[in-house]
Amino acid sequence: MNTTTRVEHFRNLVRGKKYDDILAMAKELVNEGSHMLDLCCAIVGEDEKGYITSILEKVATRVPAPILVDSTEADVVEEALKRIPGKAIINSINLEDGEKRTSKVLPMARRYGAAVIALTIDEDGMALTAEKKVAIAKRIYKLATEKYGLRGIDLIFDALTLPITTGQEDYRSAGIETLAAVKRIKQELPEVKTILGVSNISFGLDAYPRRVLNSVFMHEAVNNGLDMAIVNYSKIYPLYKIPQEEVDLALKLIYRDAASDGDPLQKYMNHFAGKKGKGTETTAHVTRCRSKTS
Repeated sequence: MNTTTRVEHFRNLVRGKKYDDILAMAKELVNEGSHMLDLCCAIVGEDEKGYITSILEKVATRVPAPILVDSTEADVVEEALKRIPGKAIINSINLEDGEKRTSKVLPMARRYGAAVIALTIDEDGMALTAEKKVAIAKRIYKLATEKYGLRGIDLIFDALTLPITTGQEDYRSAGIETLAAVKRIKQELPEVKTILGVSNISFGLDAYPRRVLNSVFMHEAVNNGLDMAIVNYSKIYPLYKIPQEEVDLALKLIYRDAASDGDPLQKYMNHFAGKKGKGTETTAHVTRCRSKTS
């Protein structure tokens, strides 16, 4: 439920103040299997605070799923939290500007009993290595728990999924680093949860090879301790439904296995060349990870 995506449907509902339609949409998403609803009402030059408060006054008590309040504006987040009777989740904080945002959002999270998604980004930008991702996670954990009094169980760390499909050398090992970071965060900060936007891993590919890579990557992430994922669950396949050759190619790409015979990205793309996907990735859902993906 995000006004900033390429799909205009929700944005048009928000602009048209079609709050009954938005309630119906929220109920449909939950009925289809979403465990949480990410709500973003930011539209440049328009009344984000007015939109989100009006929507929540209609939705918050009528939909049996947690709301992720998705906004970069602290005052918008607070107005949203005031209208959510259960436990909300704030999406998100990071250290890109030092403590500028955390100093506003974390006290709010404590006051309203909300959980917080924290991205592994600091003043140097997005962390690319597991070592850096874990270091930022520990820094945020210490800040949140010691300075602002949050509980560890109210922190959800996003170790960032970066594309391994662009051919950029810096990102070729991004899958390995993210999986290692998820595993270490779960081991070294055992109270916290982890989350990933899974489909970022396959950015730029056609629909079907994207689904294969997303499915295999999510399987590996769950095996490394991932708790939650932002996915289009209708396009995540259990591995037994994917040909073993394609699973193997995806694993070689994720783990950068070039030892056998050539570039794993090129081999992966060559395998799917000429095969047509069945549609495009359009809808993201937040879901708890389960071992059933295997």
